[in-house]
Amino acid sequence: QEYPSHGSTDFRRPAVELRQPNGSRITSFVYHSHTVAPGKPALKGLPATWRSKYVTTLPDGKFQICERIRKEVVFRPGNLMEPFHFKRPFDLIFCRNVMIYFDAATKESIINKFYDWTSQGGYFFIGHSEGVGATTRYSYVQPAIYQRRE
Repeated sequence: QEYPSHGSTDFRRPAVELRQPNGSRITSFVYHSHTVAPGKPALKGLPATWRSKYVTTLPDGKFQICERIRKEVVFRPGNLMEPFHFKRPFDLIFCRNVMIYFDAATKESIINKFYDWTSQGGYFFIGHSEGVGATTRYSYVQPAIYQRRE
């Protein structure tokens, strides 16, 4: 498989950037080369052809997503507690290891906002230590992955 090329069409990937308390960026597209979870080496599920094309190993042993993909992700500041303002729904939403810091009512509110901004058939990814609750409108796919089916 190949990472899609879309010619002159604008297929940039919008992303809400959360910042650390000191104001530094959380997302630098640089990841540790050690395991991402107990018994799960980093990049294990990524096909070798994608790894060679889209990932660069840095001198310190960490790896970084290639510039071509980094340029397609558009970051803008955001706050999960405020209304979302996007042009269209998303096919994929990743909110991993963020909601564990919120109480149940706040988490439910955030999940409902994500659901409203997930396109029909789109997916919602959360951290393995998180859950969506029993009242979610998402359908369970597998651990940490949910889908909007209507």
